[in-house]
Amino acid sequence: MITKQTSPNLEVSFPSIRWIVPLVFVATWFVLALLLNYLHWLSPFYGALLLTPILTTAILRIQIFQHHGIRFLPWRQASRLYGWSLITWVSLVTLFYSIELWRGKWAYASLLKEVEQSNRSLDVASLAPPIIDDAENLCATPLLASLIRGNENASLILGDFREISPSEELDRIRSVKLPSSEKRRTNPWYSRLSNPWYSNQTTDFDFWVRLFEQELDAPSSHEQASKTNTGSKGSPTEQILTYLKPHSSLINELLEACQNSPKSRWNLDFSRGWMVEGLAAERDQVLANLVSVLALRSSANLALNESKLAARDILLGMRLIDTVRLEPSIHTQLRRLGWLFVLFQPLWEGLADRKWAREHLDQFSTALGQIDLDAETERLRTSTALLEMDLWNEIDDAYSLRNLKTNYRELLQRDRGVLLWIGILWQFHPKGWSYQTQVLTYRWFFPPSGTETYLPKSTDPANTLFVIPKLQQHRADLETGLPNSRFTIEQARIACALEQAWIEHGRYPESLSALQIEPQQSNIENLIRLRSQISYHRTPNNRYLLTPIFVKNPSLNFKSENNPDLINLGNTVWDRVWRYPSPGTLSSE
Repeated sequence: MITKQTSPNLEVSFPSIRWIVPLVFVATWFVLALLLNYLHWLSPFYGALLLTPILTTAILRIQIFQHHGIRFLPWRQASRLYGWSLITWVSLVTLFYSIELWRGKWAYASLLKEVEQSNRSLDVASLAPPIIDDAENLCATPLLASLIRGNENASLILGDFREISPSEELDRIRSVKLPSSEKRRTNPWYSRLSNPWYSNQTTDFDFWVRLFEQELDAPSSHEQASKTNTGSKGSPTEQILTYLKPHSSLINELLEACQNSPKSRWNLDFSRGWMVEGLAAERDQVLANLVSVLALRSSANLALNESKLAARDILLGMRLIDTVRLEPSIHTQLRRLGWLFVLFQPLWEGLADRKWAREHLDQFSTALGQIDLDAETERLRTSTALLEMDLWNEIDDAYSLRNLKTNYRELLQRDRGVLLWIGILWQFHPKGWSYQTQVLTYRWFFPPSGTETYLPKSTDPANTLFVIPKLQQHRADLETGLPNSRFTIEQARIACALEQAWIEHGRYPESLSALQIEPQQSNIENLIRLRSQISYHRTPNNRYLLTPIFVKNPSLNFKSENNPDLINLGNTVWDRVWRYPSPGTLSSE
């Protein structure tokens, strides 16, 4: 034991630092290794390294308390104890940031070299769709062009994604929508609004009429339609068309624009990478509204035997949806498929009632055949990796010290200053971790050669808590969501071919092999494998079912809860069984 004289009246006795420091380091490292075993092995080492000076100082101070009570140390002794502890700790923190910065830059430089050797690019600008002349560009028409006037200076933390100048075209296209989603979600009948064709539910026009009537504070076009409809009420389908009549002129303009403009590309600055999705938020909302209006109008026209008008609305909706097909965001593509499945409602109703002519079926099959999700999956894998990598560049730029100084007052006023505090805390986030996260993201989608799956361990806890779960969702979308959607689209193409066979021969074929469906996808082997997973069953009442091959005892009253294999897949897309009883007359076989 060492006895240290601190003053004439104060003696301090404590164990030798030569062995207490390594003891504290080893004990701290062991505890952190148990708690942080899901992180990189360096994480408990860094933790033990940074905590050792603090814990050592605390132990020494506690021992002084035990011998002499709570008393202030003499200035000279206190400055030696706390001063050297502070210097040691700051030095270790600096060492930690330097090591992580070196590791991050080294990993990123290695990735750049590998990408160059594989003839790939990490530039998000390379994801942009090809430039199109405005004369041939559907999205350059005044109506649609009014949706893209995003602020070039939009910031991740300040927002301002949609600084769109007011215009007559913008007001007109924004007005095309069904009763507000907020009111529908609070309505107990909201679940019926989705009109799930795969559950054999047809459009409930009575319910839609009630919704329109309840929309007293709707846009002026709806109010005018309501007043027009009050005088002479017809059937529910006629009332629906009356409510939607104010939008007819705009829809006709879009139809004419589609005829004059065979190509499409939205005027977005795709070099902004991840920020493009925010700049296109207004566009996506308007497209969703347009598709919903077209689907409801098509169902109403079908009910009145106006199949030509119904088919025109479906094809217009498909053309509008196709305008985003080449965009790099996987979120945009998933929304695009969701909009497409909304249009499947009138498509299914026309097939169930046998109201489509051969020319309509040919048009539907051609439009659906152009959706090549096999080719899109690989493109989206690359674009998702680059956009997620770009997100970290955007975060670093948004929360840079320069931006915080420039936008200090505005950040202080937003969300009670929360964004400002996040920006301040971000200054302590090692820059090397941002490099490492970008490498992790790329490796997640493109594992090193010889590795099927990439399960990284990172020194950054945020990767484990936030980044990896998000990447897992993206992987599920690419490996499960898109294939399941392709399965549903192929079912629709087969259904159109079966209806064509009925028109020609007055009966459905005994097997799908008798159908001649032109393959329009890039990967023919995948298409053949996909069709082999579709089971075809003819029913006694001259109808049929298209189901996944593992559905047990398929019937017109099929329910997924009776087939545990479906539930185990964890994806409701596989529950979509195409069945064709007459709408409203569902009966068991």
